[in-house]
Amino acid sequence: MRRVFLLLVVIAAFFAGGYVFAIRGEHQSTDTTTTSSPSTVPSTSTSTSTTSTEKVAPPCTSDLLTAALTPTGGGLGSATFQLRVQNTGAEACTVRGYLALQLRDAAQGALPTNVIPTTSGFKDASANHAPSLVTLAVGATALSDGVYPTVPAGSERTCAIASSMSLTVPQTTTPLSVTTTISPCARGLIRLSPLFGA
Repeated sequence: MRRVFLLLVVIAAFFAGGYVFAIRGEHQSTDTTTTSSPSTVPSTSTSTSTTSTEKVAPPCTSDLLTAALTPTGGGLGSATFQLRVQNTGAEACTVRGYLALQLRDAAQGALPTNVIPTTSGFKDASANHAPSLVTLAVGATALSDGVYPTVPAGSERTCAIASSMSLTVPQTTTPLSVTTTISPCARGLIRLSPLFGA
């Protein structure tokens, strides 16, 4: 009888332990750590740099140019004029800076000429700027403004009248001949602007 009782106790203990184990198994928590790795998405943006490949036209040469002088006014002891340099070639070309001038008489002899390059004192606002590159398309014109005194200075009695002018464009060597009747006093004093676009 005692053996039967012990056997029942063991069996009861066995089932009780299994039940407890089962309960513990149902309530046991499992910690799960999820590691999220950043997804690598290939970049589809491309950086493009724009490099200017625009060609700069070559300097104008004397054989591509013609020149003319137009009086533009006067008063208060001075007179003004404008020089026009036109590209008559077949391609665009460039000019920059100041024209070189030499006044001449009817016999093509050199008259006193004193050119003062300047960037101020002209009516045309475009003439009052530092020299810059001017691109002349075929048929286009560059301008330069001039001012000269009309009143004799110092020991001058009269002011020589020029019949023409030798005009040399920057970066060229052969002068262009321009017909004119200007008469700058103060021994051919002329204040001249740099070339600018028309």
